[in-house]
Amino acid sequence: MDADSDMYGVDRNGFLESSYQVNDDVSIPVYANVQLYPCSTCGRCFNPESLRKHQPVCKKTVQKQPRKVFDTGKQRATDSDVPYSATKETTQV
Repeated sequence: MDADSDMYGVDRNGFLESSYQVNDDVSIPVYANVQLYPCSTCGRCFNPESLRKHQPVCKKTVQKQPRKVFDTGKQRATDSDVPYSATKETTQV
């Protein structure tokens, strides 16, 4: 048992330690030797083909403005007899 697991041998991701230990009779897949390169935007590592696809999408998501929070009280007050200020009083924290 290591520092990243609990007393039952379950790691932080919920996997049993014994379920992913490599034994001598298990071969390591060929793709384990692929060179990985970091994304210039987020720093995650990818193989060259995946990185080519990932980088444009990653840059777009970083450049986007954050979405405006939807105000349900304002929506409820529109076209009704309930004033917007009354909907503000009933919102939960």
